[in-house]
Amino acid sequence: VYKRQVEGLELSFKPRRGAALSVRTGEDGAYELAGVRSERYDVVVLTEGWFSERALVVRIPKMEPGASHEADFNVQATIAVQGRALRHDGSPASATRVWITGGGRLLRAAHNAGRDLETFSDAKGWWRLVDLPADQSVSVRAALGSLEATPRRINTSKLPEKPIELKLAPTVGLKGTVVDITSRRPVASARIRIRPKGPPGGRSGTTVNTDKNGTFEVFELIPGLYELTPTRSGYLEPQPHPEDLTGAEGEREVTLYLDPGLVLAGTVTSTTGQLLSSARVSISGTTRTGKKVRRSVVTKNAGTFRVTGLEAGDYVLKARRNGYRNATMRGLQGGEDRLVGPLHLHETQEQFTILSTTGKSRPAERYGEFRFRIQGTYLVLQVYRLLD
Repeated sequence: VYKRQVEGLELSFKPRRGAALSVRTGEDGAYELAGVRSERYDVVVLTEGWFSERALVVRIPKMEPGASHEADFNVQATIAVQGRALRHDGSPASATRVWITGGGRLLRAAHNAGRDLETFSDAKGWWRLVDLPADQSVSVRAALGSLEATPRRINTSKLPEKPIELKLAPTVGLKGTVVDITSRRPVASARIRIRPKGPPGGRSGTTVNTDKNGTFEVFELIPGLYELTPTRSGYLEPQPHPEDLTGAEGEREVTLYLDPGLVLAGTVTSTTGQLLSSARVSISGTTRTGKKVRRSVVTKNAGTFRVTGLEAGDYVLKARRNGYRNATMRGLQGGEDRLVGPLHLHETQEQFTILSTTGKSRPAERYGEFRFRIQGTYLVLQVYRLLD
């Protein structure tokens, strides 16, 4: 039974498995549905003009044969919004697609209930959208081919007094390249954030990545001011780059730059001069602007490491590797890209006594260890070196 006694309301009861069951309310808003099982049902309001404030769910408990279960729901009347689609010169734009975005969960529920929440303008450009949930902040959008209108933001609890005019204009394409400002080489796999700035409101941003050639491309941007910010690991994050796009140009080409910043680089060796690969080099500290920094890399086969994208500051470098004592270097400021002295790691000298195959005890030291996995189990193999 519905509080307002809504007559003729069609409901669909959808179980997790099997076909949905449908029922229609009577004059007093009551309904009766036979053949239900003991399980959960998602209930959808199918009748246009009505909407549920939240997702409707019924859980039918186990009952004796012939018993009944009562489930009451609250629904509210939906609203309609109307307006006109116009071309840039003010002439009516027929066959323009008009649709709703935003609204969060309630709008998704409306789509799940079969509401399209979109329509097309008539020969004089007029359009009308029905079944909008009340008290929702939504955007009304319109497009016709390559033309698109600036989205209009409205609240369905307080509709505009006049019909909403959606004026279509050519969209703009944006393509460009991200370049290393030092080497002048393209930067692959950089991420570019594109965010609208200022009027017109209602525009949405996007994020794209550069390809292996450092290039990117974006289509169908609504004209206006945008801020472009490229980022990539190992580079400083730049200030946003402004681009004011106009519909008259069709496509804009830009070049964005990334600064590798200061570099810390060097070599990790043992005390005997052996180049140590797979050593973990960690850098921590604070920039002169107060920003905390923590970076970590692994040395290559030649024992070399290189950390980019640093600002001037005060840094501490630590190196570690299995079988060696950790080493620390302090007082780095960034920019020490050619550390003259190799960073020595001292071998550990832990003494052990092992039993040889002849049954005699012999002194040894731990040489290293290997970790590997067999059928989900991690095993550690320790290797020792005889000292005599």
